[in-house]
Amino acid sequence: MKIKIFLLLALFCISALSSQKAEIVTLTIVVNAPGSPPYLYYDLDSQSYQGVVVDFFSQLEKNEVLIAKFVDSNRGRSEKFIIDGKADMMLTSWSWLDTPEQLIFSEKISTHRSYLYSLSPYEPNFTFQTIKKMRVCAREGFIYPGLHSYFENNQLVRIDSSSQITMARMLQKGRCDYAIMNDQNAAAIFADQAYCQNTIYQSPVPNDTVDMLFAMRMGIRPIKTLINQQIKVFSESGELNASVRKHSSNLTFPSSLTCNQPNIDTESQSHNLGNN
Repeated sequence: MKIKIFLLLALFCISALSSQKAEIVTLTIVVNAPGSPPYLYYDLDSQSYQGVVVDFFSQLEKNEVLIAKFVDSNRGRSEKFIIDGKADMMLTSWSWLDTPEQLIFSEKISTHRSYLYSLSPYEPNFTFQTIKKMRVCAREGFIYPGLHSYFENNQLVRIDSSSQITMARMLQKGRCDYAIMNDQNAAAIFADQAYCQNTIYQSPVPNDTVDMLFAMRMGIRPIKTLINQQIKVFSESGELNASVRKHSSNLTFPSSLTCNQPNIDTESQSHNLGNN
């Protein structure tokens, strides 16, 4: 009789354990708020973050593997938050970091290209060496490896701004000669009706081309393997390209917009444009 009771208890325990689901991991992802399309940006209409990164994690969330939690931050604090264990990861490039050796990295998820944008056409023989003492609007706290030496040697005058939207407006008002932006973010910003009377020109060559990847804290190495597997699936399935198209503007350079009727609320139209 005692043996039967023991077997029943054992079977009950095994059944209870097998019915339990594995604990779902919550990853805290820091965002240089409010982000920038197409990678990750805050959408006021849905009151949530949208973009390629959100689409990337959505399948893992559907499969109840993990939950992605997005937390507002800025470029100056994000790296320290991850190193200190206050956050788990962020989308970045290793060349933008102060201490990349204190982090671990995923495989490449995308390529990030930065250009100079101007209200005037570029000369056919344009190079960065040919522009001297020009004012360049840049994002405060951001590192631009391709132009760093020009700023250090005062060949170019760096004018820092709080956001890329502000940089674009400063360019429009003539407060700087060039503005540095990645190509996809620039297309989103300059597609706004606020610039319908301006033709925006993109430099013939990028000033920086870097790999975008996830920088993670040392303590989540097992998650790194999962992230790399998802990057492979996301890329090879075509979901990555589809997501980039979904969250990108169709604007090409030199820009050409048709102005709509007056009374345009440029602030509301700009609310989804980012700062990366």
